[in-house]
Amino acid sequence: MTTGLGIIEATWASFEGFRKLGFPADDIYVIPDGGPKGRNVFVQVRQQGREFNFHVGFRGDLSGDQFAEKWRRYAAEVNAGKVSDDELERNYAKWLSQLDMPGLMLALGRKGFSIPVGGVNARATN
Repeated sequence: MTTGLGIIEATWASFEGFRKLGFPADDIYVIPDGGPKGRNVFVQVRQQGREFNFHVGFRGDLSGDQFAEKWRRYAAEVNAGKVSDDELERNYAKWLSQLDMPGLMLALGRKGFSIPVGGVNARATN
C-alpha cells in the first residue's frame, strides 16, 4: 500500500487502523521480514487460530533488525507522548485515504473475521 508515509509511520497507521476496527493490540503483530525476499512489512492479526496479513509496504534498505529497532523506538515515543496527536491523526488519515476499506472488510470476512458495526469487539468467527 503506497501512502506517501515512511514505512515506520505507515506501519503505525496500519496497526492503529486494526485497533480502531476493534482488534485488541495483543492480537496485532508487526512482521518486518515477510514476502518472498523478506523485505515486505506486514501487520498481522491473529485470533482464535486465524491469521490475516496486511501488506504495509517495503522496508527498502533497512535490515529486519534495523526496522525492528526503529519500530520499537517509534512505538516507545508514541506511547510516551513524544509524537503529537495531530501528527498521528494526520498519518492515520493519510493511510485511511489510500485504503480500500470494502476490499479489506471482504478479505477479513473471507479469513473468518467479523467486524461489528462501529468496529467494536472485532473477533474471529467459528
